[in-house]
Amino acid sequence: MPRAKNKSTFINPAAIRERLLIDTTDGPRLLVDVADSWQLADFDAMDPAWRRSMGQRDAPARMLGYWERPRGHDKTGSAAVATLAALVGAPRQIAGCWVAASKEQAQLGRHAIDRLVSINDLLSSVIDVQEFKIVNKSTGSWLDILASDSNTTFGRTDDFCIVDELTNWPDRGEAVWQTIWSTIPKRGALLLIIANAGVGAGVSWQWRIREAARTGARWYFSTLDGPQASWITPDDLEEQRRMLPDLAYRRLWKNQWTTGCSDVLTTEDIAAAFAAGLPMLDRNDGTWAACGAIDGAVSRDWAAWTVTGRNAAGRYRVMTCQIWKPPRGGKIDQERIEERIAADWKALKLSYVAADPFQLEYLISRLQKRGVRIEARQQSGKNLVEQALAVVSQFSSRNVDCPPFAPLEYDLQHSRLEERSYGLRLVSDHGPQGHGDLLSSLSIGMAAAKELPPAGRHIWGGVIANEGFTVPTWAGANY
Repeated sequence: MPRAKNKSTFINPAAIRERLLIDTTDGPRLLVDVADSWQLADFDAMDPAWRRSMGQRDAPARMLGYWERPRGHDKTGSAAVATLAALVGAPRQIAGCWVAASKEQAQLGRHAIDRLVSINDLLSSVIDVQEFKIVNKSTGSWLDILASDSNTTFGRTDDFCIVDELTNWPDRGEAVWQTIWSTIPKRGALLLIIANAGVGAGVSWQWRIREAARTGARWYFSTLDGPQASWITPDDLEEQRRMLPDLAYRRLWKNQWTTGCSDVLTTEDIAAAFAAGLPMLDRNDGTWAACGAIDGAVSRDWAAWTVTGRNAAGRYRVMTCQIWKPPRGGKIDQERIEERIAADWKALKLSYVAADPFQLEYLISRLQKRGVRIEARQQSGKNLVEQALAVVSQFSSRNVDCPPFAPLEYDLQHSRLEERSYGLRLVSDHGPQGHGDLLSSLSIGMAAAKELPPAGRHIWGGVIANEGFTVPTWAGANY
């Protein structure tokens, strides 16, 4: 987009914030009337940098900022306020980008901006909120909404950049970060990182950036030592502490970095699951009520298959698992996956197969024609939360046995909880064998196995279950 020549009057970001309404539980309120002191301090500290990025080049500024806050402490909302103040207040056309771990995460920033625009006439008269772009209709200033897994950060010459939840970026996002960082000097751009505490203290690339920001003379670095937001009650925190693994609670809410690669499972919990050295099974002797789970892909991601069993005592076992890598420039052979699932359906006496339906509609249809009871389990909202809890609760209570399989162990070691609009999702970093595909498959299978009746009272290969078995509502099969 070419830079326009039209100019308007410079408006100080602080002056815009004084008139800005934000959405609260009591309805729209002036930001300055409800903001906590630490929010106002962060705004004030970065204002000179924002003024400079808006064209006031004589403004003294540290152009680099890092806001480290716990979950629920308005990271996205505050960044949205600062961004809109710049887009509205700049007298000339400026350009910026908002880069998050994924398009879904980036859209949270877009939604925060949209909410502010919708309740403020000051903003709605000039700001056009598009799907992946925010535009000032008067000056032509704009903000691009981007994901860290895209290539659209290359060659940019922005006046400012928001890096959203850097500690949630996958390992492959480091290359995108390096691209962003290398472009900052081109225009003396403002850079603002907003993030929760992360995993891998002392070793991760995100930790190195955080420490450089904390100690760098050119940076404004602020961190909150635990929950301090006036709108979060002690009862809210107690409920979060009760429901979350201790590691996750300390990272998300107490804003404490974890030393391992996971914030949900300890090294000891994972080691305990593999300690027995149990082999993969090719037959089910009737001990296990078993479900298969397929997390599929075609050409980019890996495909992963797991079978999870639960015995009469309620103990879980990963009975078998496999992953398929897409060939360079090609696609995964769906027939190989089909044959593996069909074989395990019979040999392991599966009750049913749960499938992430994305890209797998054809495979699901073929397996159903072969008599395999396979049903789609949508990977969104409530299901993702249930799947995360199933994995975390059983592994942390050391109630799971796994066969030696390095890719599965890697995914578990690098698992973490990631915030989404619907709650928390279990993810794993990109590794030598996919990027958490086995963990995704395992979480689907464990949640499905949890809903089965005990071994000996379930469906094996189409045999009708004993009386009293209720089919899971998401399975939708007729028995």
